Amino acid sequence: MMQMMMPMYMAAQQPPVQHVPPEPKVINTKQPTMPQLAGLDELGEEQAQNLDLIMGVPLEVTVEIGRTRKKVQDILSFAKGSLVILDKLAGDQVDLFVNGKCIARGEVVVIDDNFGIRIGEILRKPELEDFTK
Repeated sequence: MMQMMMPMYMAAQQPPVQHVPPEPKVINTKQPTMPQLAGLDELGEEQAQNLDLIMGVPLEVTVEIGRTRKKVQDILSFAKGSLVILDKLAGDQVDLFVNGKCIARGEVVVIDDNFGIRIGEILRKPELEDFTK
């Protein structure tokens, strides 16, 4: 009888199996060549200079992997090793924001020990006015 109970007792002491998120994909990439803008030859010298000036304007690019809401009490109890549960699952697509506006979605990749995203979907063609708001 004791020998029959031993396997059940051993199984009860085993820790539960935890879900391990998939590892980010490692890819090798090279910088894509950008096509020339249509009608660039038709621009005057002043317009071409203005376009060059605009192309040098820095934009804030942010990648969001998830969100959550916490009470101040919960945030103050954070310590090294604290776990913050987000509203997305491992392997879900991440959102790409430019100046606070979501313009694309993609997947997380690792390139030479750096994280990046591979854009898989452009949400819509943003208008210039959208970035100035």
